Amino acid sequence: AKPQIPKDKSKVAGYIEIPDADIKEPVYPGPATPEQLNRGVSFAEENESLDDQNISIAGHTFIDRPNYQFTNLKAAKKGSMVYFKVGNETRK
Repeated sequence: AKPQIPKDKSKVAGYIEIPDADIKEPVYPGPATPEQLNRGVSFAEENESLDDQNISIAGHTFIDRPNYQFTNLKAAKKGSMVYFKVGNETRK
């Protein structure tokens, strides 16, 4: 069966990993509300589908919290690998 985004907003949908930026974060279902972003990063929209070719993921950056969510994203370069792990599947 294809992986699906959980309807329960408190359940992890998958993990995003960007090794060049030392980022590995749980991804929660959207929309990206303050409550969801307090849990971790989340899909930007409520109706995101894992069948879509492109999906948007929202997260915070903070000057004084170097390992928080997407703060270190600036360490990634053009061509850096981004992995999304959902169920037993890893997407690049």
